[in-house]
Amino acid sequence: MLTSKLTKTLAMATVLGIGLTQGSALLAATASATASATITSAPITITNTTPLSFGDIATGDQASVVDIAVDGTRTLDSGNAILDATATGSAAAFSITGEASKAYTVTLPTTAVTLDDGSGNTMTIDNFVSNASGTIAADGTDSFNVGAKLNIAANQPAGSYSGSFNVDVVY
Repeated sequence: MLTSKLTKTLAMATVLGIGLTQGSALLAATASATASATITSAPITITNTTPLSFGDIATGDQASVVDIAVDGTRTLDSGNAILDATATGSAAAFSITGEASKAYTVTLPTTAVTLDDGSGNTMTIDNFVSNASGTIAADGTDSFNVGAKLNIAANQPAGSYSGSFNVDVVY
């Protein structure tokens, strides 16, 4: 009798298990998704057409900051350096070519860039800004300027200081 009850209980559990399994399958669903890729017809290129120049500056007895705006305007932000009115400097200018009407982003330096005079004296430039439109024109070109701030030490040694920085563009 015990064997008969055990057999009936196992048979009932098997039937319930099959029913639950079939019930779960009825609750499942499948969806189809699409995938796509676009191959651009033109690579993006960038060319520096005008260097960033802070012009001629006479140092003072205070640390100074000189700013070149994206429109090329040069101003003394702080300190007592003297800006030579005849050598005013310029914003860096860049031209790009690529796929017409395509959006792009510009990456500027996020840390200070060192300029040196070749004799161990240095200054830094930082706070880079650009006026990039972010979209290549219908003719496949665009241009933009980059400005920055020059940090001059008090009594900075005279000399011709130079260095370089990277500007990246990407679709």
